[in-house]
Amino acid sequence: MKRVYEDERVTQQSHLYLRRMAHETTQRMPALALYPLLQFLVNASKIMMLNEYEIITWALWLDDIPLIDDEFTVEEKTLFSALYVKATLNSNKKLTEVLQEFLSHIDNFIEKFNVWVNKNSGSFHPMPVAMNRKYIELSRPHNPKIEQDFVEYNHVVDEILEVAPPYTNESKHALRYSAPQIKPEVKLKESSDAAMNNDW
Repeated sequence: MKRVYEDERVTQQSHLYLRRMAHETTQRMPALALYPLLQFLVNASKIMMLNEYEIITWALWLDDIPLIDDEFTVEEKTLFSALYVKATLNSNKKLTEVLQEFLSHIDNFIEKFNVWVNKNSGSFHPMPVAMNRKYIELSRPHNPKIEQDFVEYNHVVDEILEVAPPYTNESKHALRYSAPQIKPEVKLKESSDAAMNNDW
């Protein structure tokens, strides 16, 4: 399981989804600005090893879940909802068992999870049309005029590459190296022998 977890990372596209989820959820519920929501989402996604399809489903459900209340923390709710999505969308019971065993080391996690699921699982109804709409919403191209407070690093890199001068080895600023000249070795012994022969 450790090897699988190490090999499973948040892809660039998944991270885009998670950033937009955090950004839009915080805009909808400004009180969440007090929490490191993006960090919670990324951590939950890594722990549950969510793929992009599962993240889209998770994002759709999070739209209907109140993340702030007095019973559970925001971080607990991100973990609860991510685990439920993972378990519901996968037929691999062994994976769910391993995840639950891993999370059981957190104090009362499974007990809290079961309580939370009993209260919220009824709102989990991922419909294909709604999921497709959420996919389009989260994967849309970056528009800096609309998303002024959202940093899309791919867009930033593209802008830098557009204004950067082309790289070339023939640049006048490039350092030039010349191979050192190797002088022939002076063979003193041969020179001395030649001189002695001339004396004879």
